[in-house]
Amino acid sequence: MKTLQPTVHRAVVVCSALLLASACGTPPSGQTPMPNPEQAQAEQRLAALLDQLWELDASRWPLEATYQGDRRFDRTLADPSSEAADAYATQVEAIAEQAQEIAPELLADASQDTRAMVLLAAKNTRAMRACKVELWSIDGLSGPQVDYPMIPIFHTIRSQEDVVTLEARYATIPHQLEQLKANAESGLEMGLTPVRVNLERALKQLDAMLVTPLDKDPLLALSIDAGLTVDVSAVRQAVETEVRPALASYRDFLRDVVLPVAREEVGLGALSVGVACYRAQLDYHIGASYSPEVLHQVGLDELRSAQVGMMEVAEELGLAAQTPREVIDAFRDDPSSYAPDAETLLELNAETLRRAEAAVPRVFGHLPRTPIRVHEMESHRSQDAPAAYYYEAPDDLSRPAYYYVNTYLPETRPLYDLEALAFHEAVPGHHLQIALAKEAGDVHPWRRKAGQTAFVEGWALYSELLADELGLYTSPTTRFGMYNFQAWRAARLVIDTGIHHYGWTRAEALEFLLANTSLPEHEAANEVDRYIAWPGQALAYMVGRREIQSLRQEAELVLGDQFNLSEFHDRLLAGGAMPLTLLRENMERWLKSKQ
Repeated sequence: MKTLQPTVHRAVVVCSALLLASACGTPPSGQTPMPNPEQAQAEQRLAALLDQLWELDASRWPLEATYQGDRRFDRTLADPSSEAADAYATQVEAIAEQAQEIAPELLADASQDTRAMVLLAAKNTRAMRACKVELWSIDGLSGPQVDYPMIPIFHTIRSQEDVVTLEARYATIPHQLEQLKANAESGLEMGLTPVRVNLERALKQLDAMLVTPLDKDPLLALSIDAGLTVDVSAVRQAVETEVRPALASYRDFLRDVVLPVAREEVGLGALSVGVACYRAQLDYHIGASYSPEVLHQVGLDELRSAQVGMMEVAEELGLAAQTPREVIDAFRDDPSSYAPDAETLLELNAETLRRAEAAVPRVFGHLPRTPIRVHEMESHRSQDAPAAYYYEAPDDLSRPAYYYVNTYLPETRPLYDLEALAFHEAVPGHHLQIALAKEAGDVHPWRRKAGQTAFVEGWALYSELLADELGLYTSPTTRFGMYNFQAWRAARLVIDTGIHHYGWTRAEALEFLLANTSLPEHEAANEVDRYIAWPGQALAYMVGRREIQSLRQEAELVLGDQFNLSEFHDRLLAGGAMPLTLLRENMERWLKSKQ
């Protein structure tokens, strides 16, 4: 999810040239030399371009601006049309052209990284337009049935004026839904059709929303400040008379017009735009050049490595299992491996989070101020959602970050995976990385919140292994969960490339995932459908983890006894989530400065 910076923080970034010279990374120790006027002007030009990017993003994604505390666009929702997407790509390119004109030698090292990230953002934004996703991508992970229930969570009500803007925002929903219909019709005319299984998931979610009684409609679960009295009757009327009829019409359109021609083939190869789209997705999510063939083989190699770890755990526990599959079955078939109820899931996750928070000061010099809380996933979307995920806090910290835990069918939720998942999604994984980036006051907001997938997810996967170094896994059983999760992420490389490059069917992908991990069938099905809906995204986890591990191993080798893990982690996270190629350049500069 893209994130945006509130205006109040943007205003303080364009300041002195001295600050700007270090505005995109951890300042070096000692005296920073004053830049000459030409250097200062270059830094100021770059910062001004970053401000333009933030303003552009805020207007392009109004709900996400609200999510971050920028309330200027509270009356609107994003324009989902192809014209708006094309215009956005053109605007980003125009900003990048101005960044290209800035001589990199006039910029500080970290600012050179930022300039390169702006150029790459424009390149990827344009390349991704080859996919034309707005014309055919309909699934259970995104869309109005997922986005609209989040509106009242983000659009907090602090005064009657916020009620007015919320009613105005809801009043735009019928128009947005008509735009989505027009998109789908254009896609059908071009032969770009959605995948049937994911369209069916979206329809099921829409059905569930529409049969919900009005009093329990998630769009009316308003976030009103404590002690505040407001009149919300106009909001209720808008949901009843405008939003729900429009959603019903949209649901009927998908069911009656789109579903009959939805495709059974699940890979991008079934689309005329498929080859170019998959290449763009790989570049966007990984930030480095890898061929699908190489990624497929890396997945197979990493899978074998994780299976070796599983066998070691089996030997430690005295299991009779002779193969990784038998180890997986031994855990998966044990009734004690599963949660008895939702309360147990929530309590164990909260306890795991507390232990992790107590341990991380040993390997980090800087920790975030932002709190994080375990939060039960809402029932209307839990059936089709992953086991857990992280939601960052807004910049004003009006609420904490949330670690969402899926409690649907708790008796199918493996307890052996619980700890690894918490370390990945919360601490020391996503929460530490994302919250630290948000709190980095000497880094421009655009750089702080860059969401390069391979860095973000690679860090979280690395964190699962870091937790093992910290002794956070409470038993051999939960260490099996760690290896099981590594196998799962390795399988993603095999399956994603299998589906979108080699033309695997959904059944083949599901069979491979079930054979090589302990995921229960309903969760494995959710996973496979996610890879279908988000091509390339699942590849970033293992690729990013391997790069971070490689950088650490090189630093340990070069620095020897002088290597400090806390310092390495602080430096790695200091500049936000950057593409892997730039991350390597950044860390190699740091390593050279330490010699």
